[in-house]
Amino acid sequence: MRYLLLLFAGISLSMVSCQPDDTSPDTPSESLRNKIIDHWSVDESSQVYSKSIQNKYIVQILKGNDSSKVLIDNFYNLGYNRQVTAIINEDYSVTIPSQNVDDFLISGSGTIDHGLKRIDFSYIADDQGGIVDTVTAVYTR
Repeated sequence: MRYLLLLFAGISLSMVSCQPDDTSPDTPSESLRNKIIDHWSVDESSQVYSKSIQNKYIVQILKGNDSSKVLIDNFYNLGYNRQVTAIINEDYSVTIPSQNVDDFLISGSGTIDHGLKRIDFSYIADDQGGIVDTVTAVYTR
């Protein structure tokens, strides 16, 4: 009887003490956001700047300050520590709300490939001095 009581107590404790580590699973947009955090190669086509080595560069996508946002470091090849904030949507679309980065007014949108190896962007970069560049960029990894 004593063994039966000890066995029952042991089973009861193991059932109570087993808790999952993460009780708040990622939202769909947060999960997608986390999957694109990486360094990406960029091939950019600009209406203002001719095709050159300058149109191929590297960006880094970092986590933003909430579950659906990312920071794109070196966006438009403006240099590192110059970041654009983008919103990652559950339907694999990306929204770049209008924002001022290094004296450029930038806005646009994009689409994330479901294989998570490519992001296609279309955006406007306005230098606020009379030059408005319409750009397409393909990010790959």
